[in-house]
Amino acid sequence: MPPKIQRIEMHVPGHGTFEASSDAVDACIEKYLPTSAAALRQFVEWRSESDFSDVHSVSTFIVILADWLEANWVNDPSRQPIR
Repeated sequence: MPPKIQRIEMHVPGHGTFEASSDAVDACIEKYLPTSAAALRQFVEWRSESDFSDVHSVSTFIVILADWLEANWVNDPSRQPIR
């Protein structure tokens, strides 16, 4: 029986709920860390065109980016999740 993929869900007040697999979170950790919350905020704000000045957690930004990464995996059939 294959291992069950763990899901990570985070509610960010004023911004919604973000959910991603542990694989997507791991991929974002590998891609974006080490970095600061300020640098991740700047990237997330640029990509979303939204104000995230009330968010100060690296882990929150990593889950947001992982949620978006997974959405791109779904929208691009040639892209397979990292296992």
